[in-house]
Amino acid sequence: DLHYPLRRQRQMCIRDRVNGEIYNHGTLRARLTGHRFATGSDSESVLHLAEEGIGSLTQMEGQFAFALWDGGRLVLGRDPVGIKPLFYYPVGDRLYFSSEMKAILAVMESRSVSRAGLDLYLGLRYVPAPLTILDGVYQLAPGHVLRWEAGDYDVQRLMSIWEPAKNGPALDRALEDSVHDRLMGERPVGVYLSGGLDSSLIAALAWAHGDMLRGYCARLEVERDLDPGASGPDTPYEHTESDESPYAREMAESLGMELVEVPITDGVFGRWPDAVRAMDVPVADAAGLATLEISRRARRDITVALTGEGADELFAGYGYYRSLLREGGSGRGLCGRTLERLGIADPYPSDLYREVHVFHRRRARRRVEQAYKEMVPSLGRVGALLG
Repeated sequence: DLHYPLRRQRQMCIRDRVNGEIYNHGTLRARLTGHRFATGSDSESVLHLAEEGIGSLTQMEGQFAFALWDGGRLVLGRDPVGIKPLFYYPVGDRLYFSSEMKAILAVMESRSVSRAGLDLYLGLRYVPAPLTILDGVYQLAPGHVLRWEAGDYDVQRLMSIWEPAKNGPALDRALEDSVHDRLMGERPVGVYLSGGLDSSLIAALAWAHGDMLRGYCARLEVERDLDPGASGPDTPYEHTESDESPYAREMAESLGMELVEVPITDGVFGRWPDAVRAMDVPVADAAGLATLEISRRARRDITVALTGEGADELFAGYGYYRSLLREGGSGRGLCGRTLERLGIADPYPSDLYREVHVFHRRRARRRVEQAYKEMVPSLGRVGALLG
């Protein structure tokens, strides 16, 4: 039963630990009439919601992992997207948990690689929850809660990921509200700007909100591909083809945003151990090396960074997603027809979104025109040879 209440704070039995941020804690405080808040911390809203019943925690909006201790009962929870990690390690009648696997390693007497976790890693390039790469250590799945009492525990789903917007204006508001919420804190905020549609849109929304953020991007100067599997072992690597800093620079200039370009040189490959240690769970994506370098530089100025992480999965940004958007003989492709069935005739209806789209279409057109100019002479030579 996810609706059982925890004991009232005044009985001094309940304690909480929260990693992350609850963006709507102000709204939650207003709803929780009859509760006395001792601090202005957003994490205290987790405690008071739990007093109303564990099911009430679905009202939270943010990125978080939490632990609630209530006189012998432990409740662990994780945000519905899984932004904040949470690991646990059951041993006998004990349960160790932490936001980082490194803390759990300190209490393990022996370690062995999980064959199931390794199999998933080799097939998917990451290890999905609830498994990890180690036997006996687990990840709490996104949107789930774990309840432990007297040595026994169970895991249940509590929250689901957001549902798709039913029309363009709803998606418009969702994106605007999401960026707005993340700009409300007192800590300095920046944006990781690749020049792609997702990070450009977020930067533009922050700009429309009136916040002049500093942008950060990677400028590739490496002589080896960060992802050799994408180009193939026999394909010469040209870092200029993968370097997105010119596009980030162009977008930053259009917004009047200061841009910090972080050079990524071959020395980055020597920092693999740092990247692996920071990730806890292995991910076969060498772009994490560049992200680590950007984060190290950005940390000198800011403590919070807005990114476009996850947008490609949600909005079909990858090539194999875009193939679904190709138009067929009777109209739009599979993905387009799906959008129509959801009532999303124009996913980006506002002028701001349209401007960002136009900006990228113009840039794409220039790249296609340049490629065509370079391609035609080559095709002519091939034709001469075949003729």
